[in-house]
Amino acid sequence: MIKIKFRAFDKVERKWVKPKGNGISFPYAISPSKPRDERLALFGIPNKDYERIVWMQSTGLLDKNEKEIWGGDIVKHKDGRVEQVLFVFNSFKGLYIDSDTLLEVIGNIYDNPELVEE
Repeated sequence: MIKIKFRAFDKVERKWVKPKGNGISFPYAISPSKPRDERLALFGIPNKDYERIVWMQSTGLLDKNEKEIWGGDIVKHKDGRVEQVLFVFNSFKGLYIDSDTLLEVIGNIYDNPELVEE
């Protein structure tokens, strides 16, 4: 069974939100069937603050350095192209990967917005 993993970024405080509780690692693997209130509670986020949180899902893939690739990450191709990993309507868009693709995560859109051209 594949674990669906999420991480959370607070747009107002401009920081990553770590899960609360004993023994929960970041990012926390959660079931998409859990209610929104329960997911927010895992991260210690009040329900009223839901709109300020950006949720990013893991692609389940690793880059050439075996770093996990997430929606919102900025990756560099072996040919030098740089692009953002996008998650749209339950699928990742803008990223083609085959057996010859070597990607490197070089940042993400929240910590390194300057890496993405407008």
